[in-house]
Amino acid sequence: MKIRIVILCMFLLAGTVQAWAAERVTMDIKGMTCALCPIAVKKSLSRVEGVDTVKVSFAKKKAWLDVEDNVSDAQLQAAVKRAGSYSATVTGRVKTKKR
Repeated sequence: MKIRIVILCMFLLAGTVQAWAAERVTMDIKGMTCALCPIAVKKSLSRVEGVDTVKVSFAKKKAWLDVEDNVSDAQLQAAVKRAGSYSATVTGRVKTKKR
């Protein structure tokens, strides 16, 4: 019985560690020319598996994302490119705790 409890606790803790592994990503976005562009960029980035929240600023030409730590820069850049005539550069990654 004690072994079952220990194993159950290990699985619960392992799931908790994975759920908390996250990063805040900052990206520079080039090619946005109107106020509708951030909507297309946000929609495309939101479709990437492992992306939690996305904020895109037309005025600052930037995007901020909360992502799981297994999401690569290449995946994010490809998503921006799929949104239209845009290109992106990841300018920062900071480890965070998922909300």
